Amino acid sequence: MEHCELREQNYKNGGRVYQSVARSSKLTLGAKGLYAYLAAFCGEGNECYPSVETICEEINVTKTTMYKYMKELVEHGVVEKKQTYVGNLKSKVIYSLTHDVRE
Repeated sequence: MEHCELREQNYKNGGRVYQSVARSSKLTLGAKGLYAYLAAFCGEGNECYPSVETICEEINVTKTTMYKYMKELVEHGVVEKKQTYVGNLKSKVIYSLTHDVRE
């Protein structure tokens, strides 16, 4: 039971969703939803690294749809992605939220 309580407490700490992103007419509803999800993962910071599988499972979208929304966020400068490596092998992708919408 103690493990469940800790997990529930972790979900209480959300991130910040900026109005400049939430109210932007340049972004689709799906992209805004992904942004809000990533912001919640970031908590008080601006970086997070959930796996593609976790994102897709938790927001109930296919990988194709998730990649479409992520591309939109990256193209508009809301999210910056950085691929990390362990030796020559790909490791996690770090998502940095800028909270700014570019043209």
